[in-house]
Amino acid sequence: MAEDALVLVADDNRVNRHSIQAILKDSPFTVAEAANGLEALEYARKHHPDLILMDLMMPEMDGLEVTRRLKSDEETARIPILMLTALDDTEDRISAFNAGATGFLNKPFDRLELLAHVYSYVNLSIVNRKYVLSTADPNTGLPNRTAYRDRVRDYTRPWLFLAGMDDIESIRQFYGDPNADALEREYATYLQRLLTESYGSDRELFHVGRGVFAVLCDDAEQTVSRETALEQARELGQLLRFHDVVEHDVQWETDFTLVVSTEGPMVLEQAELGLSEAFRNRQDVVYAPDVADDVYLRMENNLRWLKRIRLALAQDRFVAYYQPIVDNFTGETFKYEALLRMLDDDGAAVSPGKFLSVAKNSKYYGQITRRVFDRAVAAFLDRPEGVAVNLSVLDIESSRTRGHILSTLKEYPDFARRLTLEIVEQEGLEHYDEVKSFIEEVKALGALIALDDFGSGYSNFVRIIDLDVDYVKLDGSIITRLEDEQAMRELVVGLRSYVATNNIELIAEFVETESVRSLLQEMGVRFSQGFCIGRPQPLPDTQYKRSPV
Repeated sequence: MAEDALVLVADDNRVNRHSIQAILKDSPFTVAEAANGLEALEYARKHHPDLILMDLMMPEMDGLEVTRRLKSDEETARIPILMLTALDDTEDRISAFNAGATGFLNKPFDRLELLAHVYSYVNLSIVNRKYVLSTADPNTGLPNRTAYRDRVRDYTRPWLFLAGMDDIESIRQFYGDPNADALEREYATYLQRLLTESYGSDRELFHVGRGVFAVLCDDAEQTVSRETALEQARELGQLLRFHDVVEHDVQWETDFTLVVSTEGPMVLEQAELGLSEAFRNRQDVVYAPDVADDVYLRMENNLRWLKRIRLALAQDRFVAYYQPIVDNFTGETFKYEALLRMLDDDGAAVSPGKFLSVAKNSKYYGQITRRVFDRAVAAFLDRPEGVAVNLSVLDIESSRTRGHILSTLKEYPDFARRLTLEIVEQEGLEHYDEVKSFIEEVKALGALIALDDFGSGYSNFVRIIDLDVDYVKLDGSIITRLEDEQAMRELVVGLRSYVATNNIELIAEFVETESVRSLLQEMGVRFSQGFCIGRPQPLPDTQYKRSPV
């Protein structure tokens, strides 16, 4: 780095300038000259040298004034300035230090002393340059998260406005990083201009994450209220949303979510929690303290459940409850669905709705799936009925869980022909090829496939055929509306006709009453599952023994 360093010699005496040039001629530095203070000021602002050797007494503008102006400019404030002077007056030295001088060197100077000072201050400048680079976003050049943390310490009562670009990751994915980076730069420039025009130097702008800008202000006099801050955030959001960006002859646009945060020492962290909640709930403007308490409580609750999950696994308290699926025309129970339950300390069954989302975001989820799958295998290995086990895309993506299922089907081929694997229809959208490949593997080993919760999302009729499923399970959102809505009945009848030509059967879930079951029978739906038929419970001849920890 030293060979890239630029040293500016500012002295009105040509002999002095040439003398310094001669001393530094064998050094790795590039040396530039300025013959007066004004020339030195203009050169420094344009080229940002790594060190300035500044004569104290110069025409046009003396060294003290040049130093004051450079140190008051954020762009040049970190340049070390070494004062060259024949004066030995203490007041002059104090004045120079007050102006921002880094050090002094007396004329006439010793060659070795000059070289030692130059090398020392150039190294200091390089360290400063690295720090500046580490505190600036490489794309926009704005101060980054590190710079924010340094700056916020100086604030008495900070208010933070976080502006998040809603679509930045989609733009990166579909149009590439260069276009997303260009969009960030454009909004950074626009935001900086808006803040300068509206607030002067009272607002500082930072780039704290991909597509996330932070506006920081100090309310030392406590004149900003919650309502005022939210109104400012709404106005800023409107300006950002209606700002036209044209890059490469294409008009780009993105929505912005605004978050206001002010309380406590973790202002940025609180604001980012608020931004995450706002994205999740599709809110345009959020006051972070309003949601932070709920988020923290949810986190604490998740941690408690995580500990309970870990202990339940250690004590073998994850079990399967079984719900019958009956033939609407014969009344025969031809299959059971294995439903996950966690036994509490007192033996009570806990529904997965209370802990499954936590498990899915932990390392324990695969263990739970394999545990329940093994229980279903053990319970139905020698039974005549079939059994259905639920799988998520996470299970299919897990090489360990996937391999475990396939090896079990190979080991027990008779059982494989009585096993149905239920895959949630909506979950497979983003992993379609992987889901399809897994289905092909298990069907080759004799297992059956059910497309679960059909109707809960953007259901695709073509996918039913393409995935080669054996059953389609109608979601409760359809079944619970059958008696009251003609459109739902027509949907089921149409779907029944559609799948019948491909030897696919429908299974109706959430069948709560005999009248609904009769209606399904009239419409040709062969199988039903629900509380009016049977609630999930352990099999009568199945006992669960806890293993020691």
